[in-house]
Amino acid sequence: MSFSEKPLSIALMVWKHLLLGDPFRRRVSKRRPYLSNAFWSAEIVFSPDKIRALKEEASSLFRDLPGTLQPDFFLATLEWYRGPCVTVVRRMGEIVGVIYGWEMRFQGSPSGYVFIDDSLELAVASTHKHRDSVLKIAASSWLSCRRIGAVRMTLARDSPDIGTIREVASAYSMQRFEELRELHPILPLPSSYEAFERTLGSRTRNDIRRYRKYSQNENQSYVGNMDISEFRTAVATLSGKSKYSLPDDEVQRLIRTASQMNADKRMLAGLRTQEGRWIAVVMGWKESGRGVLVEQFNDERRCAQSYSEETHMKSFSMSTLLRSCVIEQLIEEGFQTLWIYGATGGFLTRYTKRLEGVTIYLDRSTILWRAVRAIAKFARRHLRKEIGDKLEWINPPAGLAMSAMDLKSTTITFLPAVPGTCAESADDMAEVSGRTGGSNH
Repeated sequence: MSFSEKPLSIALMVWKHLLLGDPFRRRVSKRRPYLSNAFWSAEIVFSPDKIRALKEEASSLFRDLPGTLQPDFFLATLEWYRGPCVTVVRRMGEIVGVIYGWEMRFQGSPSGYVFIDDSLELAVASTHKHRDSVLKIAASSWLSCRRIGAVRMTLARDSPDIGTIREVASAYSMQRFEELRELHPILPLPSSYEAFERTLGSRTRNDIRRYRKYSQNENQSYVGNMDISEFRTAVATLSGKSKYSLPDDEVQRLIRTASQMNADKRMLAGLRTQEGRWIAVVMGWKESGRGVLVEQFNDERRCAQSYSEETHMKSFSMSTLLRSCVIEQLIEEGFQTLWIYGATGGFLTRYTKRLEGVTIYLDRSTILWRAVRAIAKFARRHLRKEIGDKLEWINPPAGLAMSAMDLKSTTITFLPAVPGTCAESADDMAEVSGRTGGSNH
């Protein structure tokens, strides 16, 4: 081990002492949960099998919720370095809410850093009636659990949940920072495709029409509702031909995610040649008046070939062609918006508006957790850049000022508290600490 990597090993040793030492194996934290009483309780579950079992245990809750809020869908979306961390909230013994989060795993071990992203409304499974109470009890359980050292929660800027999280955090000894962020691009969809074309610039509109005419001349066909087997075949064909290829575990995660959705809710669409070869596919889902585009695969080699053969065309964009077809289908099906997960490029960039969001950073202020953050900050300055960049999630971004609560506008109510549950059992802790990576499912 080089000298520059020693700070990293020291940080890992402190981490293991924090998470896996005997004082932290206790089933119940000594701290009493905020706003928890004999009627409400919360439990944090790390076991994938027990999370899957929630669908049966809370069947009355999940029956009326969309497929993207089901436990199986959440587990399918997890990447190999993310361990599930799900908060189950009960009212008088009945499950009334589930908050989906994930814990960052570092070199196969749990880190104590929990992330909740509700920017796409995929994190809170609850009825509107109980949502505020569910969030309060869940946030209390995160901040009471000694295993959790930091929480990162991303919400839309206009979400009322921000005030709820601020209120709960103010009752705990936590460092709180907030960062304004631009999140997913959103494309408004008019009532007809012709109206959509009129919103485009003349150059973009003409380019799309040329691409479509070329596609028709080549006898290419648009398939708007692919089945899973077709999608799997297309991705296997295109993953090595795209400009930015995805690793195999990421491709398998996308296939698992698509498999968890009902056929009418999937957004699996593609272009194929007259011979039946797939040349472009998109993956996402449709719900609540919107389509969500998650990933796209294109045959970039065919784009280059088309450019060399069609000298009268200045360029050819497979991505633009397919997205225009997807947009036309969504408009015909009555959807009002198209959300693009993460970011977008090409012709859509100038016609979308970004979802404004807020990431709330909650960091435990105990000496040991402050030491972890300080060591990680020191290590980043001495590690190679490619290693140091992987640790940026440990500390809030530089330059953020610590948030101050406006006590005049906040009313905090304390109820008689009872202990909550941080880990469901010692088996959960053993399962999490014993996992070395790979799929969580």
